[in-house]
Amino acid sequence: MRYLSALAIVLLFSIATLFHSCSSSTGGGGSNKPGHTGAAWEMVVVINQNYWEGEMGQILRKSLGSVIYGLPQPEPSFKLVAIPQANFGRLYNKHRNLFLIDIDPKYSADGPKLERRKNVWAKGQYVVQVTSPNELGALQVLKEEADQLPVYFTNKELSRIVEYNQKFGNPSAGEKIKKKYGLNMVVPKAMDLALEKDNLFWLWLERDRTQGGYQHQINQGVVVYFEDYQDTTQLSEEYIMQVRDSINGLVVTGSTDDAFMQTFYGDELPPQMLPVDFRGNYAMETRGLWCFCEAASKMGGPFVSLVTVDPVNNRLVFMEGYAYAPQFDKREYLREVEAIIKSVTFEK
Repeated sequence: MRYLSALAIVLLFSIATLFHSCSSSTGGGGSNKPGHTGAAWEMVVVINQNYWEGEMGQILRKSLGSVIYGLPQPEPSFKLVAIPQANFGRLYNKHRNLFLIDIDPKYSADGPKLERRKNVWAKGQYVVQVTSPNELGALQVLKEEADQLPVYFTNKELSRIVEYNQKFGNPSAGEKIKKKYGLNMVVPKAMDLALEKDNLFWLWLERDRTQGGYQHQINQGVVVYFEDYQDTTQLSEEYIMQVRDSINGLVVTGSTDDAFMQTFYGDELPPQMLPVDFRGNYAMETRGLWCFCEAASKMGGPFVSLVTVDPVNNRLVFMEGYAYAPQFDKREYLREVEAIIKSVTFEK
């Protein structure tokens, strides 16, 4: 007969306790818990290796690890770190984003299900757990939820950026925008108003980052433009692209006459426009690439655009965020300006 060592018994008890606390947690406040760990846009997936290497892993890699549309180089929505249940403990349980799969016959009474929770082991933590009595049930849940998983976790990461900017951002720029344009927007600390007109403003940030012993320039910007709302034709793809090129081409320019922002319409990565919900209002979201297409500099990068109707003031609002970081991955820079756009609420 084989006996478990005292250390093994303690470890097994700890693992069982961790999973039980996740399933029994109400996801309430985390005021008495430590802060979360881990890098932004990183996801710890707790799943046994045989499932990770099989169909479940394929679904999760395709879902949470899906390539973000509109970036010049392929970059995933989340960096996935897969660990087996046996290794899940204090090193990982405070991670900011956790996805857990627990398959055990003990779940026979409840059947397969997915639960979303907050602050389970750390403040500001988001946990999604799939429980099922068997592999088939877990697979079915993952297939049903696959499209929504990256949306859920992306929105949570964007909200973290907004919360940080609310604490450590640039409130004076936000107050100017609110007073002049009737728009609530959370502005990062290093970003300020570079241009203010009656129906338009431009937020701009320039910084340097060292890589390979050299300083490389990074630019980020948000352009917001207003016009009177007349009818739904203003939300058509043709009209939106025409306006964004005409406005951005005047605002975002270089040192020569032919250096002005345009939409890149290449066959490999044309702009992609989709209808979305924005705070209960219909909106059109566009992702793609911008460029100084005619200029010798050939500058370019990714953009995200959101166009919606401000129901309070009956006006169409164009919100454009873009990034320029030629020596670096672009995901986090684009997400930072996306968070600014999606922090917007309309002043009543």
